[in-house]
Amino acid sequence: MTVYYQSILPQVRPVFDGYAFVVGSAPARRGPEPVFQLLSETDVRTADRLPDTPAYRRWEVAGAAHSGWRGQQYRGPISVRDLGAAPTYTCAAPPFSRVPMDHVTAAAYAHLIRWVRTGTPPPSAPPLRFAADGTKARDEHGLALGGIRLSQVAAPTALNTGDNAGESFCRLFGTHQPFDPPVLRELYRNRADYVAQVVRADLANIRAGYLLAPDAAQNLRDAITAGGPAGTVP
Repeated sequence: MTVYYQSILPQVRPVFDGYAFVVGSAPARRGPEPVFQLLSETDVRTADRLPDTPAYRRWEVAGAAHSGWRGQQYRGPISVRDLGAAPTYTCAAPPFSRVPMDHVTAAAYAHLIRWVRTGTPPPSAPPLRFAADGTKARDEHGLALGGIRLSQVAAPTALNTGDNAGESFCRLFGTHQPFDPPVLRELYRNRADYVAQVVRADLANIRAGYLLAPDAAQNLRDAITAGGPAGTVP
């Protein structure tokens, strides 16, 4: 689609009113059509970015992977059906970030529809931050700084990142490493405190336009019933 927008669209009559480029490259050409680029942490490799314009938006999601846990869960049964078994991977760190990239994707598509229908562009979003050495800036727990911060990152129960290494597609899977109980006790007084922080983070993201209410409701159910999908908060 990048090739189509970059090289073919200027020569033909437009078929589509707007374009979403999700976890991949976006064209450098700037046309009149709305272009929305949505990137996981995995896909952000440099601090060099094109600025937002009236026809271009770029969002970057902290902690999310190009191909995270939800994608793996979806593909597993299909692999068993078609290939006899789901693939396994030996990665440098435990794979498959649990940050739900699909939550932000759903919000982005809702914005794109409004954009092409009413001309109202989506809100801008803060970019991921980079350190002086060119690597992604991280907090004391290893979580990326900046970007859109879903409650799984703003109220974490695990280290979720977009980066990994190892065989095959490991570099696309991100990482997921649950926090030990002492870290959870440092972060949260009790489960009620944890749930309250999840709610605050989700409400802030709803107000900012990065999250839809049904997905926030699912996050709340996860927080109440299981201490989050990553583990248990006392």
